[in-house]
Amino acid sequence: MGYIHNWFIKKEILDVKKWNNVINDLEKLKMLLPKHSKSSGAYYALEPLIIKGVVLNENEIKFNGGNKIENGGNKIEDLAHEDFHVSRINKTIKNRNGFCKTNRKPYDLYVQVVLIILRHHFEDDFIFRSDGDFEEWSEAFNFVRKHIDLKYKDSYYLFLINILWSEYL
Repeated sequence: MGYIHNWFIKKEILDVKKWNNVINDLEKLKMLLPKHSKSSGAYYALEPLIIKGVVLNENEIKFNGGNKIENGGNKIEDLAHEDFHVSRINKTIKNRNGFCKTNRKPYDLYVQVVLIILRHHFEDDFIFRSDGDFEEWSEAFNFVRKHIDLKYKDSYYLFLINILWSEYL
């Protein structure tokens, strides 16, 4: 089954101004990511946090984890799993339901960050749930809160909001 995050976008087209604010926040936060991640149970705490294939533009957000490469250039560990992908324009209900299975790999921290930022800007128009518990999300909440002025100052409160909304997913 794996470790998964699900989301639902209530509108076919998300507001472009809010979307641009999301992109600005995500570009800033991507530059500030730590070298390692202890999110999602810290299963890969000693592995590098690598983000590859990043698309942050006026219509989509897309990325995955990267590969750990040894000095000889050979891949020694695959730190990627499934692509994270969210679009601003989603004409069908099917396209407005999304998920990403990260298997708790280091890039999961950025997945959590993106979900928090989307919820922050789009509020009830973007809802998500996760297999992770509060402890597994605490690093992402604290990271975002340190760098972005969130509407919800209390990370536990934001976490509960999303768990309560999970009945709709």
